[in-house]
Amino acid sequence: MWGLATHPTADVCATVGDDQTARVWDLESYRLKNVRKLKKPARSVTFSPDGRALAIGMKDGKLNFIRLFFPVIPQMTFEKMG
Repeated sequence: MWGLATHPTADVCATVGDDQTARVWDLESYRLKNVRKLKKPARSVTFSPDGRALAIGMKDGKLNFIRLFFPVIPQMTFEKMG
C-alpha cells in the first residue's frame, strides 16, 4: 500500500498501491467495501472535498479520477471519469 485517504464525512477510507487496485474500506467494521482494478500501480489517493470522487496519483506521474456512488455508503461503486 502506498496511498491512504479518509473520506471527509463518512467512516470509510481509500487505499492504492503496487497491486494496481483502488480499495474502499469501512472503518467501523474493518471490511473491504469495494475494489477497482487500475491499469497501473498507484502512489497516492485523496477524496474530493464533497467525497464523491477519488483522485489517484499513478506511479508513472499521471493523475486519474474515479467518481464514487454510494447510496448510503454500505456499497460504493466506482465509475471512471473522463
